[in-house]
Amino acid sequence: MIGFIEAIRNAFAQYASVRGRASRAEYWWWVLFNAIVQLLLGDSALAGLAVLALLLPSITVMVRRLHDLDRSAWFLLVALIPAVGLIILVVVLALPGTAASNRYGAPRMPDPARSNASGGSWASEGPGGAEGNAGPWSGGWDAPPPPPPSR
Repeated sequence: MIGFIEAIRNAFAQYASVRGRASRAEYWWWVLFNAIVQLLLGDSALAGLAVLALLLPSITVMVRRLHDLDRSAWFLLVALIPAVGLIILVVVLALPGTAASNRYGAPRMPDPARSNASGGSWASEGPGGAEGNAGPWSGGWDAPPPPPPSR
């Protein structure tokens, strides 16, 4: 799992990038960081500058979090629904991401809760994975090419 400092570094390193995925931990550490900054600065002019400075990284981390859930950035428009939109968005952002590769890329690291659920790790489950499919890391950067079909 990603830690507080690493999540902040990732958010600032990719402050304008919506490509890829952000884990649940990365997103919620970023939310905690924003809350701490706002509490420390209070109701000052610096707080307003901090909001402006953190706005773009906050949006991009949220978009990458939605990508981890295999949802488009357009899903942010749900927040515009009166009375319940923001609640729906927060609930969705709290859901676990997709374990396998999706249209936005492969996850950065496996979810510890899913990898230990069957008593083993994804790496030790063989090419079929726990569910008998291609596994969450198939087709990744260092995965070997699939064998040619036999006739």
